Amino acid sequence: MFSLHERTQRRVCQVAFIAVCVVPTVLAIGWVVYFHRPWQEHDWQRHLEESLHLRVEVAQVSAPRPGQRQFERVRLADLQSGAELATIDRVTLNRDQSLAMGRVELRAEQFFRLVTALEIYLAGSEYPASTWTAEVLVVRSSSGKSWELSNAQATGENGSQSNRRIEFQAQVAGNHPGERQSIRLGVERLANGNLQALLDTSQAKLPVWLLADVVPGAKSWAGAELVGELQLNSGVQGSSGVLRGRIAPIDTQVWIGADSPHRITAQAALQFETLEWAGSQIRQAQGTLEAEGGTLSHALLVSLEKNLHCTLGETFSKLTPNELVAFDRLGLRFYFGGSGLTVTGTCLTAGDSAPGCMVAAGGAALLNQPAYSNLPAPLFVQVFCPLEKNWLPESHEWLPASQQATRLFERLPNK
Repeated sequence: MFSLHERTQRRVCQVAFIAVCVVPTVLAIGWVVYFHRPWQEHDWQRHLEESLHLRVEVAQVSAPRPGQRQFERVRLADLQSGAELATIDRVTLNRDQSLAMGRVELRAEQFFRLVTALEIYLAGSEYPASTWTAEVLVVRSSSGKSWELSNAQATGENGSQSNRRIEFQAQVAGNHPGERQSIRLGVERLANGNLQALLDTSQAKLPVWLLADVVPGAKSWAGAELVGELQLNSGVQGSSGVLRGRIAPIDTQVWIGADSPHRITAQAALQFETLEWAGSQIRQAQGTLEAEGGTLSHALLVSLEKNLHCTLGETFSKLTPNELVAFDRLGLRFYFGGSGLTVTGTCLTAGDSAPGCMVAAGGAALLNQPAYSNLPAPLFVQVFCPLEKNWLPESHEWLPASQQATRLFERLPNK
């Protein structure tokens, strides 16, 4: 039987001991020391910054399970300005590269910086298909308003670099206790490099204040909610969008402005068949406006007759100037585009010869639709920003010489 020399046996045992015991022990100790190195948070921050193209701050890194990393108190900020975009209390990175988050808070006023960060992320050379989940997602504004979603999930589809997509869905509280409604958002990077987002809130209510910096005029509807669809486009030539849906309840006095010379108090519902805009200018608006009961000023009725050529009902002659007039219903259809403004009354009244009642009081028409269609935008502006020179002809299409009138006109469709 073959036997090794005693010296050779000792060497074999020494090598075996080193290979089986010493090396794994040293590697284990080295891994533990490396993982618990004081600068590991900085290393992960740099790695995440390179992946997300954002400024990242991580308070603590741990490994709950093999193949997992958990980051505590994560802060995301704009790479250039340093403005805070989001905070996350806990992020778990799993072996399959999926992310599980606890509570995520987004800053509503940083919407456009978030869009820019998303554009850069989708255009990156490294974009793995993965899933992100969040137990709670809160969108918060600087004014203290917040909107909370639960069970949020986003899935990234790894297509070609010129065409990538993220699908997002979450749940929001319904009208009844315990009821949950779904909201969906799809974000796609198109072949031309533009970013397109489609938001579907047909099963849930979206606070309109979230759209204050996105949809022209939405700041005046801040207390309302949207049920419908919203499409947003962003590219090198600017942003644009299309909205279809119902916005209610709208405080009409807040809508026309507290500094308006007119008064109208009602809770209105605005139904958009389409609202199209580019930048801050509305290109086309079509839909209906309705309100059940309220009051309006005598001066507003006079201004609508004078500037928009509306016709007054027989009951108007019985009203006293400078008083608030009570009405039962306001209803109208509108189209505002490059050709001008066309308004049609939709209130049903009996015994009135004028067509198209827009405001009804006591079962009779108080204000009827304009006698003309395709009214120029300056005439609409004159209703809410009256001309200071009374000697101008009533039909004159001059724009009032005020900053308020100019801002309003620039937001409206015009040739």
